[in-house]
Amino acid sequence: MNFSFESTEEIARTTVPILLRLAVAFFCGAMVGLEREIRGKTAGLRTNILICLGAAIYMTVSELVAKYIARTPAESARIAAGVVTGIGFLGAGAILRSGVTVQGLTTAASIWLVAGIGMAVGAGFPLLGFAATVLTLATLILLGRLEEHISGACDFARLEATVAEAEPRARIRLEAVLASAGRHVRVEEFATRGDKAVARFSYCRTHAEHHAFLDTLLAIPEVRIQTLPATAS
Repeated sequence: MNFSFESTEEIARTTVPILLRLAVAFFCGAMVGLEREIRGKTAGLRTNILICLGAAIYMTVSELVAKYIARTPAESARIAAGVVTGIGFLGAGAILRSGVTVQGLTTAASIWLVAGIGMAVGAGFPLLGFAATVLTLATLILLGRLEEHISGACDFARLEATVAEAEPRARIRLEAVLASAGRHVRVEEFATRGDKAVARFSYCRTHAEHHAFLDTLLAIPEVRIQTLPATAS
């Protein structure tokens, strides 16, 4: 079957709402992504924008296929089901296990939810998408602060990690671990000293989920770690 419109007016009536949907999806994904970016999560601004836009596009395409090609409303559900399945694999990739702790569950859940927001907007329900975005931000920001208040303030300790420059793969792994550790890890310095790469950082030792990254760091055999005094000498 060929994809065709009956008039230029029909093209305009179809194109403008689609562009508006994409703009709303971009905004919603950016709002959630900005919060994730500020917190230093792996799925940040660009990732959430792309997820929301992609879900919206898939839903819009499924609507167009159902209306102009298959001419069967039920066909629009097939692509939507594929998006739900596909986003599950993407979310699973954000979950990491470090020792007895698991990291990335909130990130995976936000990815799943942002895809749902994009699907709602792409299906023609922008207000639903906006409402879901507001509730998502409220959960991530307000409830996140409430959790921190309940669990208590962070107590920071300082460490120094060194790796030989002759071990470039180990250095890359060290950089990746520190970059993905989140906002509860504060890198003070990452420099080359002689034949070694040295990283000095402070981390929260109060809450297990905040220092779970240490298990991954200690699993790198080439990295040597030593404790630093609470204040710089």
